[in-house]
Amino acid sequence: MSEAPADDMQDKISPVRDPRHVFLDAREVMRRYGWGRTKGYQNLKDRDLVPPPVSHPDRWRLDQLLAWEERRMAMACERS
Repeated sequence: MSEAPADDMQDKISPVRDPRHVFLDAREVMRRYGWGRTKGYQNLKDRDLVPPPVSHPDRWRLDQLLAWEERRMAMACERS
């Protein structure tokens, strides 16, 4: 087995793995945060809790969710 050259590594990085290009639907967001259906849909409608969907009524960009998670963690640390 031969090793691939380092330049070949860029070709193997898929844009799909870039959080800016990953979209989650409502079920995937609820699964990510461990919310059940009722609580999940209530939380997804609460714009003070979760950022609004971006491209489609039920699609959230992963990078925006990650930024939201970081803000929530920072707020929790400030309160402690």
